[in-house]
Amino acid sequence: MAKNKISLKQFEKYISNIKKYRDSIKKTNKKLITTITNMNKSVYYGGNTANEWYRKADASVTSNEKFLEKLELNIDKLEKRYKELYEIAHPPAPVVAHSSSGIPAAIAALMNNPNASSVTTTAAAPGGTGAVAGATVGSLSPQETQMLYALVYAEASENPAYVSGDSAGVASVVYNRLASGNYGNSISSVITAPGQFSGYNNSKYNAYMNNPNLMSPEMKAAIDSVAAGNITTSAQYFNGNGKYNTFH
Repeated sequence: MAKNKISLKQFEKYISNIKKYRDSIKKTNKKLITTITNMNKSVYYGGNTANEWYRKADASVTSNEKFLEKLELNIDKLEKRYKELYEIAHPPAPVVAHSSSGIPAAIAALMNNPNASSVTTTAAAPGGTGAVAGATVGSLSPQETQMLYALVYAEASENPAYVSGDSAGVASVVYNRLASGNYGNSISSVITAPGQFSGYNNSKYNAYMNNPNLMSPEMKAAIDSVAAGNITTSAQYFNGNGKYNTFH
């Protein structure tokens, strides 16, 4: 036998009607409680008839409260199911990884599948001569990879006690700003945004560009981890105190 099907709009109206029914019971209970309270205070009411009514009214309030508890649970279940069906009917647009957007494939995959614990991605390792010798991180171009490494080298702490967390934090800020859309639509535009990163194009930045071997393995590993999708902070700003950065 075929089951009756209802639309999301009908489902929504059904939930709305149940909520109205719930509210009407609450209103009835409130009136009963008020009447019972007044009876207790009044010397007018008395005798067996009044006492019997009182007992029945009190029992009705108790029964309604128990029924309301069950009704609330059912409303919660219906609303959760409605949300599930709505999300199935209106799936979010997938995030597309592309070099021009600066969104690495791993990050796009995680955004499209939040329940995934990890996503495998391929990132070439720097080698040879030059800043990154044509290698890329995630879906970044060689030039953007150089710029990201150089910026983190210029901004992050080199203290062994803080280098990994600080480097990952600076790289995460870059990606968070990219995701916000307020600083440009590519890693390079985020890094070069006017008046944003004091480390951009300063002496340390240019020193790395001329000699990538200045970067420690720990710093590079932290940056690569972020570019592979392991964002460590939701911050879009940071301030340094001479020892390490504070992210906010």
